[in-house]
This record gives sequence, structure tokens and C-alpha cells, in this order.
Amino acid sequence: MDINKSWSYLLGQIPNTIHHLILIDYLKERYGIKSSRHLHFLQRDFGVVPNENGEDREFHHARGLVAFEYEKLLGKVDKVINPRGQSEFFWKAYLLAQKYFGNYGSSSIPTPSLYTKDILSFLEGLGYRKEDFIFFPGEISKDRKKDRS
Repeated sequence: MDINKSWSYLLGQIPNTIHHLILIDYLKERYGIKSSRHLHFLQRDFGVVPNENGEDREFHHARGLVAFEYEKLLGKVDKVINPRGQSEFFWKAYLLAQKYFGNYGSSSIPTPSLYTKDILSFLEGLGYRKEDFIFFPGEISKDRKKDRS
């Protein structure tokens, strides 16, 4: 697997988004603190991540993930992007993020095993092989043992 700049951004954005969903929800719920600065950075990300004419699918996947986070925190992503002009890769990531991370928040923090499973399922849903991800070595070895049985 070739880890390029697009990959680095996508792989960094996954835990970033998940933790933001939990932390920002907690601060808002517990202390009434809203994160306008965070939302400013999300808006900026749409300028940094290339538009729908980008070269590779990882950019589109990252963009879909950021759009999911933005919508989950604000309620409307169309303030930042035109939803109609997005690629299939964008929508796939957006919908998979809803499926796997949509319930995450301060009152529903995933266990480490669920967190790992959801991230791997998200990546598999995008078309990547979980065997390619060494940052979850325990999960990979468990699956290999199951396959050998």
C-alpha cells in the first residue's frame, strides 16, 4: 500500500473526527461550550482538501468524512459545500461515517474493541483491506486465527 499525502490525511482524519464527536458533544452538554473555532477549522478543511476534481479517492473519502463531522456538529453541511457536486467516493465515505460513527457522542463512547471494529469496517466499506492496516495488529491476528480454524 502506498501511503501518500492523501492517505495520511484520511487516516489522520478518522480518529480526529471520532474524538471530536465525543469531546465537542461533551463540552457542549456538560458546560454549554460550543466550538466555533473547531467549526472554523472544518470550514477551512474544505478549502485545503481538493474539490470534487481531486485526483484520488482518498481525498474524496476524507472530504466525505469531514462533511459528516460538520453535519453532525452543525446540522447542515450545505453551508460549506454543494452536496450535489460531490463524487461517489465522497458520498460513500459520508454514508459509511454515518453508519459507523453516527451514534458516537459523550453519552455513547465506544469501547476500544468497538472503536477498532468500526474503524476497520469503515475502511473495508471504502474498499480497503483491513490486513493493510498495521495500527490494529491485535485485530488482524485474531482474524487470521479465525480464518485458519
